[in-house]
Amino acid sequence: MFTFLRNNREALIERCAAAVARRPRRVATAEQLRNGIPMFLDQLTRTLEVEEGGGSSASLIGEAASSAALDAAARGCTMVVRPVDPSLWSNVRREPLVAAIVNLLQNGFKFTKPHTEVVLSAYAGENGAVCIDVADHCGGLPSDFSAIMFKPFSQADKDRSGLGLGLAIARQGVEAEGGTLGVRDVPGTGCVFTISLPSAADRRV
Repeated sequence: MFTFLRNNREALIERCAAAVARRPRRVATAEQLRNGIPMFLDQLTRTLEVEEGGGSSASLIGEAASSAALDAAARGCTMVVRPVDPSLWSNVRREPLVAAIVNLLQNGFKFTKPHTEVVLSAYAGENGAVCIDVADHCGGLPSDFSAIMFKPFSQADKDRSGLGLGLAIARQGVEAEGGTLGVRDVPGTGCVFTISLPSAADRRV
């Protein structure tokens, strides 16, 4: 839909302006309505583009970081957001991915050691994939916990203030967009959660 709007923008403006000119003046003048049509179509195009799939990864990362900033401050954590290549494009729905990233960040804030950082980054992976990393300094994962940590109600730390659902929900949201969510243990340091999203070409198939 957004491709149609983008490719036929001028024709749609002309048709809408002609339709407006035939209607009686009520709340707004015909001139005001004609001037507002291009802005409306542009906004609608941008909205549909995001909803149907497509968006700047830098914008996606920025929105997730902004959403998680308050939680980081409340826990006294330092969140580092690495610069993202503006040309890096994620052909996915925005809302579930932002929610998944925020879940991973909140998990990092909860378990990272005092006076350490939780780092958020995005980069190009293999075969056009978009990869998003959330790295913490929790000290590493308990033995064999990586095999079950994405299952609902799984908790390994003595801090059981949550329900153990965050990672399960995050993985579900990522997989719904055709991506994967995994974890890499860095013994003695922490762990790195990686979201891998398919290329735009793969999403269209």
